[in-house]
Amino acid sequence: MKDKKIKVVVGITNSADSKVAAYLLNRQGYEVLAVTFLYSPKSNKSGGHHTSTLNGINYKCDIRDTKDIKNFCQKVGIPHLGFFSYDEFRDSVIDPCIAYRLKSASDNPCFSCSRLTLTLLMEKAKELDADFISTGHYAKVHFSQTAKSYFLNAANDLISDQSFLLAKVSQNILSKLILPLGDLRKVEVKKIATRQSWEEPREEKVSSCLNGDSFNEYISHNVAPSLLKEGNVMFFHDDLNIGTHEGLHLQRFGESFIGNLYQTTAQGDYVVVDINRYNGNVYVEKSSLIFCKRIFLNDVNLRRTAVRIKPKPIIVRVEGDPKTYSAIIHFKNNDSALIILDKKINKLFASGTHVTIYEELLGGRLSVLGSGRVKYEAKFLEIDNGQDNEEKKVADFEF
Repeated sequence: MKDKKIKVVVGITNSADSKVAAYLLNRQGYEVLAVTFLYSPKSNKSGGHHTSTLNGINYKCDIRDTKDIKNFCQKVGIPHLGFFSYDEFRDSVIDPCIAYRLKSASDNPCFSCSRLTLTLLMEKAKELDADFISTGHYAKVHFSQTAKSYFLNAANDLISDQSFLLAKVSQNILSKLILPLGDLRKVEVKKIATRQSWEEPREEKVSSCLNGDSFNEYISHNVAPSLLKEGNVMFFHDDLNIGTHEGLHLQRFGESFIGNLYQTTAQGDYVVVDINRYNGNVYVEKSSLIFCKRIFLNDVNLRRTAVRIKPKPIIVRVEGDPKTYSAIIHFKNNDSALIILDKKINKLFASGTHVTIYEELLGGRLSVLGSGRVKYEAKFLEIDNGQDNEEKKVADFEF
């Protein structure tokens, strides 16, 4: 019994990150069992290859080449199992993403996919009598003897850090999660993979994930037309009709609108700042005029030891934005919170956008305090009305 190795179930994809994670654990003496979840329908299986042909949808979570994974496992000397998990992927990732899109809100599938993968790994670890699970995420898990709780911290290299994807992971999963890449930089992992000739298949690289023309087409074919409301494109500050669009599900707050401008409309960098779901009108403004100071959150999930009694200085990271922002968080009832940024920023965050809340440790390290989703946009439009005193029309409205 004393010679029995600790068994770890590792989630393996075509990515170099997951391969290096499995390789390092194997070198460290763990009994590694590689597991791959196939998020495509079974009918997509053809030889050793799987393609993202879910009605033409492209998504990063799909495994493109199972033969590549099997070859890797054989070279390293670890067993490999594959499981078809399309039904779980559809229920946990695709359907929620469509629901948010129909509300003209944001839903990044990478967050749902990460949670699904960890959940499935826990299930397989239990079935296979494994001690731990592991992935190729760049983050760190620590156990606090004082708090008797597991903490999720940012990776050493903040550029590679993926702790935001795991911010809502439960204590049950954190207690079983090993993250071998937390102390490494992505460039170092890439060097290990290159030396071992574990190149990522070129066809795996997908530019968009449930967020392109293919997914828009999928929604159009699988959702009732009455829910895909067309309408006009309007200027926010004067309600001037400047064009048309083909459906609210195509629009993104804070991003360029998708539609057609009339020939008489001046070209410019117009972004969506408001949507009327009753008549289908989309309101736009120049991106240079949009400023945000406050972010309202719901679905706030904090680690067990967090204190909600008083405002707290935090560091904020918003999905899709590589920057971090200093702020103060005010905790509200019903798992909601108000974040006030130290400085206003020239950005707009859509409802549904994931926000990760960090506290700064000694030495500048970041520890995940929790996460939430934008409840509605706090938008501040500063528009010069041409008067000498430079009075501004300021609007604060919500979705």
